[in-house]
Amino acid sequence: RYIKRYGVNPVTGGKLELSELIPLHFHKNNEGQLHCPVTFKVFGNNSHVVMNAVSGHIYSYEAVDQLNRKTKNWNDLMTGQPFKLADVVPIQDPDNIETREVAKFYFMQQGQQEEVIAEITHRESKITKEAKKDTIRKNAALDRIFDEKARLAEERAREEAEKQPEPGSA
Repeated sequence: RYIKRYGVNPVTGGKLELSELIPLHFHKNNEGQLHCPVTFKVFGNNSHVVMNAVSGHIYSYEAVDQLNRKTKNWNDLMTGQPFKLADVVPIQDPDNIETREVAKFYFMQQGQQEEVIAEITHRESKITKEAKKDTIRKNAALDRIFDEKARLAEERAREEAEKQPEPGSA
C-alpha cells in the first residue's frame, strides 16, 4: 500500500514500482518455523538470511556461500535457475546492524510513522471506512420511500402545531 500510494521504497526513499517487487518463497518446518530449505537451519534474530532475486527463494547465507559461491555453481539450489552473485540479496544480516535501525528508514525520517503504523495495525483504509458507512444501495424505490417518510414527518409536525393553542387565545 505504501509503494502504491507514494511510489517510493519505504526504507531507502528510492523510486519503486509494484512491478519491481519479487514474490518471495519462504519455507516452514513442521513446527511452523521459517527455515532454509537446503540446510533446514531455522531462521532466528541472528540468522544471516539471503534471497535469490531470480527465483525468490529464501536461503541461509551459509548455504549460498558454501554451495553456490565457493563451488562457482550459479544455479538456484531449489529450482536450478541460473543466477549471478549480484542476484543474491541480503534480507537479514546480523553483522550489519545499520540496516535494522528503523529510525533511519525513509518513512520515519519523513514523519509518516503514525500513518504506516495505522495501516499495519488497522488494515482498513480511510476509503474502505467511508464506503462501509453507506452500506445501503440507493435506487429509485428507496428514494421514493425516503421522500414519503419525509412528507409524513412534515405532515405530523403540522398536525402537532395545529393541536397546540396559539398563545393569547383562550
